[in-house]
Amino acid sequence: MKKTPILIILLAMVFTSCSNKAWEEAKTEDSIESYQSFIEQNPESEHIIYATKMRDSLILVEDAADWLMAEELNTDKSYDKYISKHPKGVSIESAYKKKE
Repeated sequence: MKKTPILIILLAMVFTSCSNKAWEEAKTEDSIESYQSFIEQNPESEHIIYATKMRDSLILVEDAADWLMAEELNTDKSYDKYISKHPKGVSIESAYKKKE
């Protein structure tokens, strides 16, 4: 009977260790993909909120940079590229208007 609690504790320690290693790897890479991968593989992690915020922040930065490039080029092709890459982007309505 006493082995069960010890086994549970050991399993929890292993899970926490793996999650922390994955978290460190995601932070080191610091990319949309690394945070998304961490979120998908560690949905119960104590770091899930921060990972989600970091991913979402990087998505917004990428969206803004792509929008600035589209505006700088100011061509249908540049707006099409923005629309294709960011179908729910912050500037999606503006991209469609610029194409009119």
